[in-house]
Amino acid sequence: MKKISLVLLAAVSLLWVSCKNGNGNDPDTEKVKFQVKYQSTKDNWVEVKEGETITFEKPNSTDNPDEYIFDGKIFTNMDFKVVIEAVRDYQEGTTDQYCTFQCFQGNGEKTETITPEQIVTKGEDDVNGMPLQWHCTPKKAGDNILTLTIYPKNDQNNKLTFKINFKKS
Repeated sequence: MKKISLVLLAAVSLLWVSCKNGNGNDPDTEKVKFQVKYQSTKDNWVEVKEGETITFEKPNSTDNPDEYIFDGKIFTNMDFKVVIEAVRDYQEGTTDQYCTFQCFQGNGEKTETITPEQIVTKGEDDVNGMPLQWHCTPKKAGDNILTLTIYPKNDQNNKLTFKINFKKS
């Protein structure tokens, strides 16, 4: 009887461990799924694809006639801390600022890593999501390319990289 109890206990333990680690129901092992969408028109949200280049060929700011704005949001299946890596390939004199829940001037450097204090919260509709705006004021005509790489703070391999071209005529 003692052997049967030990065998049964071992089998239950193995089953419990395999269920905890392998069935995806354990919230500690669930992978963050996220997407970025931007407003192409007032009522139209478009999902950003890996490797995509989004081009704005004319200013679209209501406050500044020289300012281009990428107006987006990050949506997710679970709460997470986000990291945003920016690489600027701008014409000389171009300035920018970025906004999540708060706006900040760009650092004026080629690269910048942004780690907002706020958490991206669960929500996949166009109302929820973390705001992600990029304002760019090009000084000279030509391409002003911003490459953004977005990923959860604890999973750099789970990333989305895309480019925004603020193209001044």
